[in-house]
Amino acid sequence: MIEEPKLDAFKPSVEVASILVGRLGAMSQLELAKLDKVMAPEVLDPLLRLLPELGELIAAIEGES
Repeated sequence: MIEEPKLDAFKPSVEVASILVGRLGAMSQLELAKLDKVMAPEVLDPLLRLLPELGELIAAIEGES
């Protein structure tokens, strides 16, 4: 029997968000600029599906500016 996908599989995780914040904090300004440059909508949409925590981080950062 095939298992149904877990509905909570795409809910943001506090643990993953914490790891992403740490990794972003460890990146240089040059690395962050390169990352920002390649975040086109066609790339961002699938990334947000894979990492919903990224969407929350982006919203938090945009709220700070």
